[in-house]
Amino acid sequence: MSVSEENEEENDDETEKKYNCPECGRGFNRKFNMQTHRATHDPNRVKPFACEHPNCGSRFTRKHDLKRHINGIHKGEKVHECTVCRKPFSRKDAWKRHIATCGKM
Repeated sequence: MSVSEENEEENDDETEKKYNCPECGRGFNRKFNMQTHRATHDPNRVKPFACEHPNCGSRFTRKHDLKRHINGIHKGEKVHECTVCRKPFSRKDAWKRHIATCGKM
């Protein structure tokens, strides 16, 4: 399992997080992951990976994030589906947040 997969699994847990981002409140189980996340709020952060889709203009710090953006936004890949309402998601983290509350209202 890669580090990014481990981080994704860690952040998807439904347990209470020990470390919260002071900017947005997002919770993390590890201090290192929260500190890495905090950099996303820096408006001067270098983003060398640019989306070349016409009129998009999105930029990313990691090549992986650019690829995920292209697959989910421009190619419309939806590989995760809610078993309750059938809503499709391109990202596993968004799908997991959704299924935690779908049908519980």
